[in-house]
Amino acid sequence: MIGKYTGADWTDLFVYGISQGSVYALIALGYTMVYGILRMINFAHGDIFMAGAFFGYFTAIVFEKNGFFDSPTVDGKLVLALVVVTLVAAAVAAVL
Repeated sequence: MIGKYTGADWTDLFVYGISQGSVYALIALGYTMVYGILRMINFAHGDIFMAGAFFGYFTAIVFEKNGFFDSPTVDGKLVLALVVVTLVAAAVAAVL
């Protein structure tokens, strides 16, 4: 099966590549912003990023075990969660 990729395989590879590239871009952007402001490299930046990744991974595992992703309305729930989290972040930013 070497060299015989289907269209679905190429689509998966493309999505995975874009996702991985986006993660690298976010890390690089964080380093650039911190260095541009402080003129100092914050080596803990990667640790914070990985803590968020681990939190998201283990949260997804808990959701999967509880059957959250099996629900037919999972897309609506995720969009609702995105809106709620955005509003909470805006409220916290307004207070600070």
